[in-house]
Amino acid sequence: MPAAELDAKVDWLIGRIVDKSPTAIRRGKYAMRAIASMSFDESIAYTESQIALLAMTEDAKEGLKAFGEKRKPTWTGR
Repeated sequence: MPAAELDAKVDWLIGRIVDKSPTAIRRGKYAMRAIASMSFDESIAYTESQIALLAMTEDAKEGLKAFGEKRKPTWTGR
């Protein structure tokens, strides 16, 4: 990427992340580090288990509720 476009690209990327669930971001980063040393099949199984755990969080419930009510979610980070 040309250096002149880097700041705009970083701003775009930050804009895509900042309004997401802190819990989902934190768990996603943890999972990415964990699966780096796993086989493909192990990483799929691990990722599925993490998605199931994430679905039980307050943030997941808030996300579904906000979607149903057609509003932006208010994340708690839990």
